[in-house]
Amino acid sequence: RAGYARTGGDRLSQVGGLTDAVGRLRYDRPLGEGSVVASATVNAPVGRQRLSPDALRTMRFVSQNFYDFPVSSYSRGLSVSPRVTWAVPVTDRLAVGLGAGYQHQRGFEPRANRGTYVPGDGIGINAGVDYKLTRTSALGVDVAYRRYGPDRFEGARSFEAGSRISGTVRYLFRTGFTTVRAVARYANWEESTFGYRVGGPDRGPIVPSHALLLGSLQTRLSEAIDLRVRASGHRYAETLRARSKGVGRLFLSSAFEVAEGLTLAPHTAVSYGSYLGLGGGLRIEGEF
Repeated sequence: RAGYARTGGDRLSQVGGLTDAVGRLRYDRPLGEGSVVASATVNAPVGRQRLSPDALRTMRFVSQNFYDFPVSSYSRGLSVSPRVTWAVPVTDRLAVGLGAGYQHQRGFEPRANRGTYVPGDGIGINAGVDYKLTRTSALGVDVAYRRYGPDRFEGARSFEAGSRISGTVRYLFRTGFTTVRAVARYANWEESTFGYRVGGPDRGPIVPSHALLLGSLQTRLSEAIDLRVRASGHRYAETLRARSKGVGRLFLSSAFEVAEGLTLAPHTAVSYGSYLGLGGGLRIEGEF
């Protein structure tokens, strides 16, 4: 997966080019009564890594996660993320699973000729339970923990995001060509460590904790038209760099099969609340 993006705004410089290419390999294997899924994701740095001071200022806005930009960076260097998950049915209605993952990142130059920045590695574990309520509905609960090592700039500690713990409750209803989902999630970040170069280190909230409520509907209107609607509400906690934010998002997409093996999927998205955002696009899918 790769793409081309262009970013800019009022009093901001234009930044454009290819994004990194991301590839993923997955292997599934039965194990006893359950199964094991092993996967590895590789981020290949083909996007822009060296930015001018003005371009870097633009990307600082784009990288803020509460804005939910489809492209939040052009390149973050080479990284490899292996992961393994084991799941097993306890009864014909109940299944449990455990997983672990690791992320290793190499360095890159966010600003031209100013040194190499190396993000810290991350390690995480997660556990989940899925329960089949009826023939057409199910409930799932997941808990995940991830710990990040310190980021380094020219070999010296620069920033440490710390750890994140999150919990998710999911409801699924599926019948025929209609799928309904409801999700509630809360992700809590501990205070980050920073300011090593100015006599620190200092501590404080940098990455906002995030609460989410989401509902979605996907259905088939006819043999050639599918419809997908997603509405969500978000609450981002206050940090040292940004006030708390409440944001609602509405996403609407349809898919039209215009010929055998060729589908057009226009979509539009609206964000409202602490800020207003409008977006849209067209996805083209082909099968050969």
